[in-house]
Amino acid sequence: MKPANTAFPSFAYVGCFSPQKSDGRGKGISVYRIDQATGIWTLVQVVDTLPSPGFLALDRQCRFIYSGHGDGAQISAYSIDRATGKLLLLNRQASGGKNGVHLDVDPSNRHVALANG
Repeated sequence: MKPANTAFPSFAYVGCFSPQKSDGRGKGISVYRIDQATGIWTLVQVVDTLPSPGFLALDRQCRFIYSGHGDGAQISAYSIDRATGKLLLLNRQASGGKNGVHLDVDPSNRHVALANG
C-alpha cells in the first residue's frame, strides 16, 4: 500500500494525424510514462483503434480520455488505468459530421462537445 502523500505516476497522451491522402504516418494515441525525477518519457502503449486521433480531452477526474478523429466522423472514449496509464477503448460514436477537430468535457463531467470542421 502506498503512503497517502505518494503522487500518482505522470503520463502524457499524444494524439496524431494519419490521413492517407496527405501521406500521414501517425499511429494512434501514444501513452508515455514521465519519470518525475529525470523527466524521461518512456513509451507505454500505442492505441491504434481509429485513424487521426489528433484531438484529445480528459474528463475532470482524469479517469477517461476522449478523442476526435480528423478526417473521420467518430468520437472515441477510453478508460485510463491510473497505475499504468494504459487506455482501454470503451466506446465509439458517430459525431454527426466529418473532421472532428476540437473537443472538451463540460464542467459537470457529463457531456463531451465535439466541433466538426
